Amino acid sequence: MLANIKNSSVKTKLIVFALLAVVSIVMLTLLKITSDSSQGNLYQASILLNKIEAGMLTLRRNEKDFLARKDMKYPDKFNNNFNSMMLDVEALNQKLDAAGIDSAAAQQMTSVFENYHAAFTQMVSIQQQQGLHEKDGLYGSLD
Repeated sequence: MLANIKNSSVKTKLIVFALLAVVSIVMLTLLKITSDSSQGNLYQASILLNKIEAGMLTLRRNEKDFLARKDMKYPDKFNNNFNSMMLDVEALNQKLDAAGIDSAAAQQMTSVFENYHAAFTQMVSIQQQQGLHEKDGLYGSLD
């Protein structure tokens, strides 16, 4: 091919080099778009991690408030916050998959949060059986 280019006219050489330049620019543009997309996915994953951390702290606060006040509005808040946080965890899994990152740790986080939710629900049930206040549950039957 180089022998053909050496024997070609100047016009043909310019066209070949112009085509090579255009192909190179297109390839660089595609590479930039791909890297920007990956970087965007990672940035969004970082934001989701921060939201999940805040959600986890909110769940702990809901648990603590329930234990301190024995009010059934806190398990409802806990469940709503848990569902919201699990949507964020699922979105995180999708972002990690889109970025080509192993999401095994995020999937493990899902099972840990589900176990926490189950333990909290069981604790609320036991607390209700014992009685949230002096006149209900097993406490109320002591009179």
